[in-house]
Amino acid sequence: MASSEKTSGFSLIEVMIAAAIFSFGMLALVGLQYSSINMASTSNNRFAATNLVQQVIERARADGMGQFNPSSFEGTYNQLGKPATDKTTRVFNRTVTVSGNVLTVKVNWNEHTEVKHVTSSSFLY
Repeated sequence: MASSEKTSGFSLIEVMIAAAIFSFGMLALVGLQYSSINMASTSNNRFAATNLVQQVIERARADGMGQFNPSSFEGTYNQLGKPATDKTTRVFNRTVTVSGNVLTVKVNWNEHTEVKHVTSSSFLY
């Protein structure tokens, strides 16, 4: 006589496979979150560097080349465009060069053991 008992529930193998699939999915989400945080940090740094470049170009255009002093804009700054202090976490180094009527501003910073930079040139008259 054949037994026709109906089993309910999950076997241990099914539960282990479901847990493994869930774990891989969670690892993928953690990796995506880490990547997102890194990209946001990179974007913030690039935005701050671009603002530091733009400050110099706008001041040079407002003052004119006769009154513009490039060396007064060189130095180390924080992400808000203020001179860097010992407590500054992100440091940007800005260099300004003038060749004829061409103003070139370069901002460097370290990010994840790599040196990044933003450079812009502008023709001033």
